[in-house]
Amino acid sequence: MDILAKTPVSKIHLLDADNLEWHNFMRAPGALTEEEIKSQRRKPLSKVNYYQSKYAALRNGICAHSIRMDSRSKFTQFLSEHPIDYCFVCIDQQSDSDSPRQDVVYAALSGAGVPFVDSGVSITLEGTSVGGAVTTSAYPAGSVEWKNAIPNARVAGNALHYRNIQLPEVNALAAALAVMEWRRRTDQYVSRSTSFLHKFRIEKPHIAYRPVEERCR
Repeated sequence: MDILAKTPVSKIHLLDADNLEWHNFMRAPGALTEEEIKSQRRKPLSKVNYYQSKYAALRNGICAHSIRMDSRSKFTQFLSEHPIDYCFVCIDQQSDSDSPRQDVVYAALSGAGVPFVDSGVSITLEGTSVGGAVTTSAYPAGSVEWKNAIPNARVAGNALHYRNIQLPEVNALAAALAVMEWRRRTDQYVSRSTSFLHKFRIEKPHIAYRPVEERCR
């Protein structure tokens, strides 16, 4: 959110039904004020309203929607009421589900012809050390190739209580890669993207990519 708020887009829609929890503070912009901490203890803060309030002094056009997109029809209705040009998807996958909630969002975006970038972090534990990966993958308007190609964090991370493992620099990298891919695909950079997927592994400190023609292999 921090990086996106500093781009020249006219409007940003934030969609999330969750309240801000203590583990989110390590990934939230800046540091909470004493009053915000006291307020959180009295009554949980809505995550999207918190982010909106944080950036209200910087820019206009940030719209908070405290809703959960748990059906394709609900998201399709939202898109009809709030047309968007591009979408960033960052949703925790459910380890005990064969039909993750992300599919609802992906299908609605494909049906509405909205290009999107999916970004995710998977954390693994090797003894007392942390490993894992940051992945971003991009899909043009109307694409359904996410059905075969999208990275699946459900089988990539083994940290059962990963919410207690806070790596703000890893989350910042995920956001930066996603926004940079959006800029490439909207001709804001001189370079054009030749890859649909970028992956940074903590164990191997470099960014690997997969060419577009290999996306479904």
